[in-house]
Amino acid sequence: MIAWYTLCLVFLIIAVALETRLPLYALQYPLMVRLTLLAPVLYGLGIVTLIILIIQSSPVLVPIMLAVTFLIVRYLIFYGRAGDRFVDLDHANTSYHNFLGDEPEMAVVFPHQKVIQIVPTKILMVNDLVLTAGQGEQVTRYSLSFCALCNTIHAFVLPVIAGDVVEITSNRGMVINGNKILTDSTGRYIWQQFSGQPLSDPSLPMLEELHVLRLTWEQVKHRYPQAQYYREGVKPTSFVVFTLIRKAVRSLSFFGLSRGGRNNSLPRKELVVGVHIDQEAKAYPLSLFTEEYMIITDQLGATEFTLVHQGHGTVGFLETGLEIRDNLIVRQQQQWQLDGSALGDHADLEPLVLADQMYWYLWNQFYPNTTIYSTTP
Repeated sequence: MIAWYTLCLVFLIIAVALETRLPLYALQYPLMVRLTLLAPVLYGLGIVTLIILIIQSSPVLVPIMLAVTFLIVRYLIFYGRAGDRFVDLDHANTSYHNFLGDEPEMAVVFPHQKVIQIVPTKILMVNDLVLTAGQGEQVTRYSLSFCALCNTIHAFVLPVIAGDVVEITSNRGMVINGNKILTDSTGRYIWQQFSGQPLSDPSLPMLEELHVLRLTWEQVKHRYPQAQYYREGVKPTSFVVFTLIRKAVRSLSFFGLSRGGRNNSLPRKELVVGVHIDQEAKAYPLSLFTEEYMIITDQLGATEFTLVHQGHGTVGFLETGLEIRDNLIVRQQQQWQLDGSALGDHADLEPLVLADQMYWYLWNQFYPNTTIYSTTP
């Protein structure tokens, strides 16, 4: 019996160590991610130990109870999984009214042909989502996630490995390089959430990123009345914790799980629009966008592109010669919506995937040789 106590206690201590990230140096290695995925199994052993100790009235009951309580709370916060449920605008109008409050930001995703799916950032803050767009053979499945540490939203098509579609999320709260990671259910395959770069195996494919636009609730409900609006509840425990984390990251310049880059040209928490093409990168401070609707045309290497800022979010296109008139993008006689969808028989604008509203310190960490756009020569 003593041996059983000892074994269960050892498992419990390991679970607490993994979940509190005590061996921080090891977090840079995929092995630690895989070990952390064992934590739910260890919860059960810890609870069994607790029950036995209660029956036996052991003197170590109090610290064990505290440890088990911590693990259960950690599980309730980080191990959520939300469903794939969308409603029309009328239903969203009613259900979003009180939920959004002072956080009206929405993630607008263009996953499949003319399908548009819209998710409140407040939901993404709590749960990564694995969503489906289209029907029959024309289906796109993708992972949508938000990282409060870098303030970016990313949508990636689910990868196909050895003929199987692999579901990836970051709901276990693991962080590498100061940013969330995306893993499958076993922790065998691991990618960086910000860049889609594989971490566990260099032979894994880069994740294919989808076009995401960040707008306010007022903007999307008028611009996309026919879109699909995500509607799923969030766990109160998770919501409270992640709200506090996001507010702390926003308001405290030193708060973060990474030192960040060494370029101090901008404040650590300055929000930037980041563009990376081939081996070159450039950051565009949001303070540059002094008008509600504004265009910047620029070039990285041989690639020319245009950034279109629209009140809250910024989108990029691999096109030039664009202007904004009457809330439309125009070029000569051609017109497009602000998301790049064509109004007429001509083609949609080719999107440029970028990092919108990312904290400078992490953009500079991932791209240390980045340049900063300036309107002055």
